[in-house]
Amino acid sequence: MERYIVELKNISKAFGGVQALSDVSFSCKSGEVHTLVGQNGAGKSTLMKILAGVYPPDKGHIYLEGKEVSFSSPYDAKRMGISIIYQEFNLIPYLSVAANVFLGREPRHRFGILKSKELNEKATEVLHRLGVDIDPRLKISDLSIAQQQMVEIAKALSLQAKVVIMDEPSATLGTKELEHLFEVVKALKSHGVAVIYISHRLEEVFKLSDRVTVLKDGKLVDTLPIKDVTRTSLVQMMIGSKTFTEKFPPRPKVRREGKEVLRIENLSSEPVLKDINLTISEGEIVGLAGLMGSGRTELAQVMFGARAFDTGRIMVYGKE
Repeated sequence: MERYIVELKNISKAFGGVQALSDVSFSCKSGEVHTLVGQNGAGKSTLMKILAGVYPPDKGHIYLEGKEVSFSSPYDAKRMGISIIYQEFNLIPYLSVAANVFLGREPRHRFGILKSKELNEKATEVLHRLGVDIDPRLKISDLSIAQQQMVEIAKALSLQAKVVIMDEPSATLGTKELEHLFEVVKALKSHGVAVIYISHRLEEVFKLSDRVTVLKDGKLVDTLPIKDVTRTSLVQMMIGSKTFTEKFPPRPKVRREGKEVLRIENLSSEPVLKDINLTISEGEIVGLAGLMGSGRTELAQVMFGARAFDTGRIMVYGKE
C-alpha cells in the first residue's frame, strides 16, 4: 500500500446553491509534483483552499501522514506543514526579504531586540536551498514579480512545509522567469517536499508532473501518472465528451465595418509604455493582454485620462 503525505477523501463543498465539489479524492506523496488541472470553475482552487485551511469541507476527510486532521484556519494548516502560494502574493512591500520570510518568527535578543544579522543569515540559507540569489536586506517593493514569488516559496520552506501548493504560479512570469520557477520546483522536490501545482498550461503539466489529476464541474475525472497521458487525452478529460473543435469552434474573422472610435498613435508614458499604437472601431471588443507589469493597466489609465503621457496622440472619432 502506497504511503501518501496528504490525502483528501470524498470531499464535497457547496456555496449556497452552487455545488463547487462533489465527492473528490486527491493524494500526494513526499517528493512528488502532482498537477491539478481543469477548466475555470472546475473546483481546483476550492479543493486546495480546503487543504490549506481556508474553507472547511462540508463532507469528507483530510489525512496528513496517515492521520486524520481538520483545520480551523490557514494558520492551523501552516502549523501542520501545509503552505499555499496564491497568484496575489501575501508579502509586506516596505519590509525586507528576510523580515517577510520570517515574519512573526524573527530571532530576537532576550529583551525583544531583533537579531538582524542572524535574520539575514537564516533568510540567505533558505533562499540558497532554492538556488535563489536575492539580497535578504532588499525591500519587497524593490523586487521583480518573479523575485517576489521566490520569496513566497522561501517563506513556505522556512515554515518546514511538507506540502507546498502553487496556484497558477506561472501566470505572471515570462519565459526566463518560468525556467527559474521550474528549477525551484525541482529543488523543492529534491528536498522531499510534496508540490501540488495548479496550472492551465499543458506544457508545464508534462514538464513538471509525476501525476496529474483532472477536475471537471467539481467532480474528479481521473488521476493518472503523467507517462500514461497524452496532450489529446488530457484535453479530452478536461472538456468532456465534446471534441476540442466542438467545444471551441473557430471564431469568425473580425470585419471592421464600424466607424473608428479610438486611435492611439506612437504613445509613450515612461517608464512603462513605449510607442503604443491601437485602433478600436464601433462594435469591436478589444482585449488587452500581457503579463503583470507589462503596461495593460497603465494604458487603460492613459485612455481614461487618469495618467499623463509623454509623447504620441489619442484621437476619438478623429479628433485629438
